Amino acid sequence: MSSQSLFFYNLGCSPPPRETFSNRWKYSGASEKIVVHGHTITKSELPEINQNRIALDTGSYLRGRIAAAVFVDDQVTGFILSEATKRGDKIMRFDENMRAI
Repeated sequence: MSSQSLFFYNLGCSPPPRETFSNRWKYSGASEKIVVHGHTITKSELPEINQNRIALDTGSYLRGRIAAAVFVDDQVTGFILSEATKRGDKIMRFDENMRAI
């Protein structure tokens, strides 16, 4: 799935600094778009925005946390995280700079 400037990719991307697709998961039409993807856990275990990609894999199978990005007119405006904890489920909302709102 894609839009004017975004390509939604349901496979992992190589980690920085390469910022390119690994040989296993190449898609030739995505290079000029911002790639939104999962399946590569971020180091922070929070969504991360890089120059040409938005990584959404927060390690749900390890931490019980899942993330979604919010877009308006192809611009990320924030993130929503849901986390299962021993005290119950927690939903958090962040702006595009990962500041809690």
